[in-house]
Amino acid sequence: MKEGLLRIGQFAKLRGISVKCLRYYERVGALMPAFVDPNSGYRYYSINQINDLDVVISLIELGIPLKDLAFYMAQGADSVQAVVDQGIKLARTRARNAQAQIIQLENYADSIAQQRRFKGLTSTYVRQIPPRLVLCQPLGNAPVAPAPKGAAAPAAPATPASTTHASPANKGPQGTGHFSITEYSQITGGLYNRAQDLGLISLFTQGLLYDADAAAGAQWQCYLECSVLPGEEHLIDQANLTRIPAMEVTCTRIAGQDFRDCFLRGLAALTAPRTQGIHALAEVWNATPEDGRFVLEVQSPRIKPAQVAGTICSDPQYPNPA
Repeated sequence: MKEGLLRIGQFAKLRGISVKCLRYYERVGALMPAFVDPNSGYRYYSINQINDLDVVISLIELGIPLKDLAFYMAQGADSVQAVVDQGIKLARTRARNAQAQIIQLENYADSIAQQRRFKGLTSTYVRQIPPRLVLCQPLGNAPVAPAPKGAAAPAAPATPASTTHASPANKGPQGTGHFSITEYSQITGGLYNRAQDLGLISLFTQGLLYDADAAAGAQWQCYLECSVLPGEEHLIDQANLTRIPAMEVTCTRIAGQDFRDCFLRGLAALTAPRTQGIHALAEVWNATPEDGRFVLEVQSPRIKPAQVAGTICSDPQYPNPA
């Protein structure tokens, strides 16, 4: 009976596992020896069982509990096929998650490299921002975007009786003192959850933006930058993501230990009528935060030197300010 069989130690070496592991697989019923010597108690395995061992090892690595594996193994070929199918599903999910994590980490690395270039700058600088996909939701308490020059200004929204400005210093243009950290945090947190539910990849870049080309009175939007995996481009339209083309932007940095104050200063800087296009207040993720300071990057579409009042710019990429 023992002829043609491998002793437990020999069998274990074929896959670089311990004898203890094989004994445990036997104890829970996941992989039984082909023969147990009644006199010595030695365990023997058939070379044909190496495939069974490979399946067991793979499914264990995927996190399928051994008790479930043992149950399926005991039910016969059809049940084994079911657990293998389950393993395939888990493996595909893990592979997708790994791809998503690579995209997220590459975005982190790019952000670190970009922000190192501008760290500590107090003057205006220009940089290129690649095309972006963002998930948006209006921020109700932020001021509305200004109407383009020459357009009728929208009627001022009614101010709730419970809403007051903390001090005259907070009365920025069009009521920037209404900015609520609580609302902002709730909305951006909700965007992360929504992105996850929709199968999107969150890139952990968030802030506020408005489109100056939109209709007068368009509101500020909380945004979360997202991405999708190759082959899942259908999620862009399905999730109603906003596509922002590549932009050359003029930036300034606002830093401070007061989160709300930084946003109020940023909103005040952008609320006055400026160029058309996408304007944003982007939270800056810094790998080496200084003294607990919060940093905000104020981004506005760049105006070429030729773009001055009363002139016409022939470059369609840089239209005249409204």
